[in-house]
This record gives sequence, C-alpha cells and structure tokens, in this order.
Amino acid sequence: MPTRSRRAAIEQPCCKSGNFAEILADGFWLIVSQTCIRLTAATHDMMTVRKRASRNVARSFHSQATESGD
Repeated sequence: MPTRSRRAAIEQPCCKSGNFAEILADGFWLIVSQTCIRLTAATHDMMTVRKRASRNVARSFHSQATESGD
C-alpha cells in the first residue's frame, strides 16, 4: 500500500507540471496574440500617420509650386 501512495505522490506532481506547462503555453500564446494585435494596431496607426504626412507634404509642395509660379 505505501508504494501505491508513493507512486501517486510521484505521478501527481507530473500531472500538475503538465497542467502548469499547458497553462504556460496558453499564457504564452495569449501574450503572442495580444502582441500581434498591438503590433497590427500600431502598424495601422503608422500607415495612417504616413498617409497623412504624405498628403501634407504633397499639399506643401503644391502650394510652394503655385506660389513660386505666381
């Protein structure tokens, strides 16, 4: 009987560590997905900022060209 309880005691931490590894993996993928979402949002923001900046630059060039033409 003591050997059986010892085996259970030995096997139990393995099961717990397995669950812990699964929890770690889930947490890791959650962090990765959140990071990807944040990166996507950041790149989207950067694209809109770049579009706005290019529009502003184009406007300034256009206004400079018309001013110098006059």
